[in-house]
Amino acid sequence: MSGLPGMGGVIMATRIARAESTEPLQVLGTVGTVDTSAHTLKINALTVDFSAATPSGFASGQPAAGDLVIARGTVFDAGMVKLTATTLRLAETDRDEQAQGGLVEEEGFITSFTSASAFEVAGAKVTTTASTVFKNGTAADLALNVRVEVRGTLDANKVLVADVVEIERIAVIGLAATVSAATTNTLTVLGVTITVDANTRFEDESSAQVQMFALKDVTVGGMGKSLWLVFGSVSLLLLIACTNVAALLLSRATVRRHESLVRLSLGASGTSVAIQLLTEVLLLAGATAVG
Repeated sequence: MSGLPGMGGVIMATRIARAESTEPLQVLGTVGTVDTSAHTLKINALTVDFSAATPSGFASGQPAAGDLVIARGTVFDAGMVKLTATTLRLAETDRDEQAQGGLVEEEGFITSFTSASAFEVAGAKVTTTASTVFKNGTAADLALNVRVEVRGTLDANKVLVADVVEIERIAVIGLAATVSAATTNTLTVLGVTITVDANTRFEDESSAQVQMFALKDVTVGGMGKSLWLVFGSVSLLLLIACTNVAALLLSRATVRRHESLVRLSLGASGTSVAIQLLTEVLLLAGATAVG
């Protein structure tokens, strides 16, 4: 469990994960009180018995109230709320300053991968052993760009010897943007290279409706979906404008119907009346186009 400290020593949990029965127990917290004769200390309500551990990293050789410590052990008494520690050390935030046996947790993507027992997480070297516990997968699932959380200790070479490797499964991610590059099996969007395989499903949402759509139909700079959306919006506005103009002309023609009948009765030809109306319409259309 990890989270933020709240009032009265209560932890506001941001993450809770089930531990394996063989996984070492570990606690990080601030020492409240220390009983030097009994070799115990309190972290909130938890009692840590470090009589079997060799404290390390402490200026006086022993923990003191207010120290931020990491205690680790395999025996926990739920009735007495007591952890029997096998290691107890002063917590350090800089990995380069941590000594051999320091407890470390790394989380991120595998940035370099040689094998399941030799890889790097966010640039930090990691190795696994036969006793390493894998969660959400196996050692075979480790590969470049796989996101993991690793917990363990440092060896003499500052390599993290993993006790636990938790493989973090990433949910489906959607990207919608201009294609900046495309090959036979990859495309690049927003600087992210996307690889396709036989399980990739292609969908054509353009008006072309390409039934056998594939990666070869994707072009660099393609913005089909966005362009058609803009075209549809402009067309809708144009249709509304035309409807308004047509309604205006119809209303005007109705009002001038009496004028047209008088002109016809006085001897004007139907052609001359039609030409006059057509000229007025063309002048209105021309003025609109110029505006």
